Amino acid sequence: MRFWKLSKNKNKEQYMEQIKGQVKIEKEKFNKIKKKVDSILSLKKEVENSFSQETTEILEVILAGSIILDASDIHIEPEKEMVKIRLRIDGILHDVIFFEPKIYEGLLSRIKLLSGIKLNITDRAQDGRFTIIVEEELIEIRVSTLPSEYGETIVCRILNPKSLIEIEELGIREDIIDVFKKEIQQPNGMIIITGPTGSGKTTTLYTILKRIQKPEVKIITIEDPIEYHLEGVSQTQVNPKKGYDFSNGLKAIIR
Repeated sequence: MRFWKLSKNKNKEQYMEQIKGQVKIEKEKFNKIKKKVDSILSLKKEVENSFSQETTEILEVILAGSIILDASDIHIEPEKEMVKIRLRIDGILHDVIFFEPKIYEGLLSRIKLLSGIKLNITDRAQDGRFTIIVEEELIEIRVSTLPSEYGETIVCRILNPKSLIEIEELGIREDIIDVFKKEIQQPNGMIIITGPTGSGKTTTLYTILKRIQKPEVKIITIEDPIEYHLEGVSQTQVNPKKGYDFSNGLKAIIR
């Protein structure tokens, strides 16, 4: 009996590790959703149809539909009587669907578990992340939860590598694109990227890194957080609790 208990616990631990950290959406399922979803309205219908299924299935439909529509963020917001899902597309938030709190509770637990966020903490903000595997592509999802009046709001930031476009496609005015391209090749200096949420700051910065990265150049980043993983770039994550912040990181690089 003792051996059976240890074996059972070990299997449980393996199972918990397996379901944490990643969601694999089968190619056939993704393509099936892709054929049906081409707008906010069609995504609403697909999500509604999934409500009779398990929480895992509902979340997969929401994630797949959001990726198909090129959304940058998924917002799940509890209100007084219902819960709302909104997507940010091209910097603008769009209402998708309202649904019952019971479904929200399942989604909240599932997302927290995947993201490595503590289930029993509901009174303060938490951050985590997980990975979606779609057609052999890895898409990072950065998750933040925040306590609100009617429950925890969830924001899932979709970090799709396919959104890393070329500099010429960023929408920079033609009269300054040549200056911009020249400046990013300088050995030193500063370029400041500003703008509201969803305006393309992250995409712009990573597009620059993608353009200047080459074997003979050493690139080190200090990020909070690391959003896209770039091959050939030494990316570092700040950790103030361990004494590594932007200031200390810069000092270490300059030395």
